[in-house]
Amino acid sequence: MLKVTQLHGFNGGAKTPLSVSLQAQATDSNNLTTYSFAGVTFGADSPSRRIIVAFHYSLSDNTTKTFSSATIAGIAATLVGQSQSGPSGAAIIDTGVIMFSAIVPTGASGTVSITVNSSGILRAYIGVWRQIDESIATPNVVTDNTLTGSTLSGALNVGDGGSVIAASTFLATSGAPINYAGATKDYDPGSHAELSTMISSGASIGGLSAEVGRTVSATGTGASTVRGGFVAASWS
Repeated sequence: MLKVTQLHGFNGGAKTPLSVSLQAQATDSNNLTTYSFAGVTFGADSPSRRIIVAFHYSLSDNTTKTFSSATIAGIAATLVGQSQSGPSGAAIIDTGVIMFSAIVPTGASGTVSITVNSSGILRAYIGVWRQIDESIATPNVVTDNTLTGSTLSGALNVGDGGSVIAASTFLATSGAPINYAGATKDYDPGSHAELSTMISSGASIGGLSAEVGRTVSATGTGASTVRGGFVAASWS
């Protein structure tokens, strides 16, 4: 199912281009409801610094995991978007991704914590970005959990100088890389501990020209890419 939400934030006129960069990744193989990742790097301080987190996960308990709450360096975070395959049945592995963010002006590092609605996660993984100079705090967001071939995708409106951050979690029988269009890949299975099943990946780009309906996609290249979840967001 393709879902498009929050179709606003398209911003005309010249402005300081948004700067976005990947700062950290971390993993946890415990079955928890609340995951806390300590000592996560946030990059240089800035009054406009937004920290964006992609929380990747896999599960096999035939449920849907959803965002309950999160904090970044003790600051309450807001859900950006969430997407999960399935649920596909008992003992069948599904994968999903939850993106959330907060303005965190100071602190070189801190703890990222997220609580989901129920336990049953097999493995969790996060990618963390730093973004500065936004003028509109509410992003344009798309989600997708229905593969077209081996691709998950959506279309975003991007304001002048805007950014795109995308994250996907695929299930495949091999750990081949994920290919992105509409954003530049920041991490993929090369840094993930479970290459044969859950493939976590993220991408970003900043300083874009204004564009309506920018296609952003993630394509699995591994054998038998069977399901996944995808979230992409644009700030201006």
